[in-house]
Amino acid sequence: MLLLAPSLACMNPLTMKEIIPLLDAEGVSVYHIDICDGHFAKTFLLYPQFVAYLREITNSRLDVHLYCTNPSYYIDELVDCGADTIIIHYECNEAVDTVMQKIMDKKVGVGLAFLPSTEIPDSIVQFVPSLKMVMANTVGPAYAGQPFDSRGLRNMKKVKELLTVAGSSAEIAADGGINEARLTALFSAGANHLVLGTSSIIKAHTNIPLEMHHFRQIAELYYTSNQG
Repeated sequence: MLLLAPSLACMNPLTMKEIIPLLDAEGVSVYHIDICDGHFAKTFLLYPQFVAYLREITNSRLDVHLYCTNPSYYIDELVDCGADTIIIHYECNEAVDTVMQKIMDKKVGVGLAFLPSTEIPDSIVQFVPSLKMVMANTVGPAYAGQPFDSRGLRNMKKVKELLTVAGSSAEIAADGGINEARLTALFSAGANHLVLGTSSIIKAHTNIPLEMHHFRQIAELYYTSNQG
């Protein structure tokens, strides 16, 4: 199953109350929410209470991607606000297994993300049984509009290999610089979850739900062809 997740950090927050229901009607079942601490990623984007606001206007899955040095600081509040999945970075300053356990104890999904510069080690197989998702960043942390980094494709291929060996059905997500021209490479690398931002559906002066409709049609054709 292919998942397409609009990245809400790329969207004008003043339009979300109007646009989110329209995206829901287009079949969007998951939204991507970036939270940055200004340290791991040198910027600030969304915040935990934003998740609570979204929960009031959609029943779709809310994935929160923590570009944070100490992600455990945010877990309790995010769960209280309605997050369905919390994605932490392998490169954070905390013990990954400890943070993952804290998330699991809250009965929400766990995601593990990797920057393009990180080569995924075989040792992450120990985390696989606990993971709902493994995410390969295909741009650097946080800033929209960065050049696509093909090292993310290398990481997706590695993740696919490890998940296959482990017999895991965890999602393989790609985040950053996703557009139609890269679909074949992304699906060949194993991606089945795409985070969509300014390179695809969220652009100035465009009809975002209509862009989502068009992108879904094309992506599903490519995905089905790759699966065959």
